[in-house]
Amino acid sequence: MNNSSIIINTLFKSAKDLYKPISVDRITRHIKNLSKLIDRAQNRLIPKVRAMGATLADTSIVPAENIVLNAFWSNYNMFDTYCRLDHSSQSNMTEAVLPLN
Repeated sequence: MNNSSIIINTLFKSAKDLYKPISVDRITRHIKNLSKLIDRAQNRLIPKVRAMGATLADTSIVPAENIVLNAFWSNYNMFDTYCRLDHSSQSNMTEAVLPLN
C-alpha cells in the first residue's frame, strides 16, 4: 500500500549519490571497522556493537528493565551475563540509603 504522506529519511547515504541509501552490509562493515579502533587490552576481543549500546545505556543511568525491553533481550540475566561490558555501579548506595542533609 503506497501512502504519499509518509516520508522516510535514511540515516546513512552514499557519498557518491545522496539520494541513494547504503545497504545494511555496508553499514555493518563500517561499524566493524570503527569498533576495531576501540582501546582494549591486546588479548581482549572486539566487543559486539549490541553489547556496547547496552553498556552505554546502562552507564547513562537508563533503568535495566528499559534496556532489556528495548534491546529485545529475553531477560535481565541474559543481558547482565552476556552483554553488559561494565559492572560498575552508577549509584552511590551510601547517599541512597542514608540522607546526608
